[in-house]
Amino acid sequence: MSLYRGLLKSEKVIHQIQKHGFKSSVVCRGEPGALTPRQKVMANQASMDHMLVPSGSWQENYNAKQPMYNLNLLLSTVAMLAASYAFLSRKFVYTPDYSKPIDLKEIYG
Repeated sequence: MSLYRGLLKSEKVIHQIQKHGFKSSVVCRGEPGALTPRQKVMANQASMDHMLVPSGSWQENYNAKQPMYNLNLLLSTVAMLAASYAFLSRKFVYTPDYSKPIDLKEIYG
């Protein structure tokens, strides 16, 4: 078991490997005494067994966060409208007046 101590993160993982009955004489990639893929997964806690489990009501969490999202939507909409109004009212964009007829003599001189 001393071979694993440098590779494993904690005594808890070593206990899990002993509990599941993994043998230290397993060869992985030609190295005597190396960890098997299952042992590596258990050592790094990278399996579905180690993922977080949701708890509590999703509806309460949703209701708590929704006002913040609505306020964000409202403020971003107001900011977009204000920026659009400021941009268009300053005549940065040329908008021709199509209500009057075009004089071709004036354009082509």
